[in-house]
Amino acid sequence: MSPVQRDQAHLALRQAEAQLALAAAARREVETAASYATIRAPFTGAVVARHVDAGDLAGPGMPLLEFESDGPRDV
Repeated sequence: MSPVQRDQAHLALRQAEAQLALAAAARREVETAASYATIRAPFTGAVVARHVDAGDLAGPGMPLLEFESDGPRDV
């Protein structure tokens, strides 16, 4: 292998590694954005009221859903 071919191969490897790093960063960004779209309750139960529809913008302090937990009730 000539020095020119070796240098071209090293350059191609570095370019591929850079593209892989960019793709990994893009994937992490998408996963982070998707995690903001998931609502999880800290208990099992049922949704009893929904105050927003798909596509609505949620704001701080704005109730989205009302839940009732499964299990015994407190009186």
